[in-house]
Amino acid sequence: MTETKGVYKVCTCGSRMSSLYNADGVYLQCDECGLTIPELPEPPDIDDPWAEEIQNEKQTTMIRPTVYVSGPYTTGDQAANVAKAIDAAEILWNKGYAPVVPHLSILWQMQHPHSWGEWIALDLAILAKCKYIYRVPGESKGADQEIAFAREHGIKEVKDE
Repeated sequence: MTETKGVYKVCTCGSRMSSLYNADGVYLQCDECGLTIPELPEPPDIDDPWAEEIQNEKQTTMIRPTVYVSGPYTTGDQAANVAKAIDAAEILWNKGYAPVVPHLSILWQMQHPHSWGEWIALDLAILAKCKYIYRVPGESKGADQEIAFAREHGIKEVKDE
């Protein structure tokens, strides 16, 4: 996830990461994108049977590119729309992406309702952090806005094969 450069670590976005200390331990936070991860200890140099496996896992772990799943939510059957978004996310996951599914905010909305405008503002903020966008078919004013935003900001579209 990070690489060491001199005396500091570098985030996947290429920016420097700073150490943060709190009651839960030590974390690394990217100075540019804000990504925060726990600082993990390096594998020990002693004759530890797990050390080699840990090192191999670090070298082969793929950082999946984020893909925002855009599609109908409030138009039509809301539960069916959420199910379609989750199905799309599963396909994207199996193709090697890390899907972000804003439709899952349905639980948040049930407990603490917000306006459509508040949700689209949050969704665009999340979308801005993603590398890709995938559009689930169907009529949706919000999804159309998300696609337009993605195009304006150079976020690439993932298309069905």
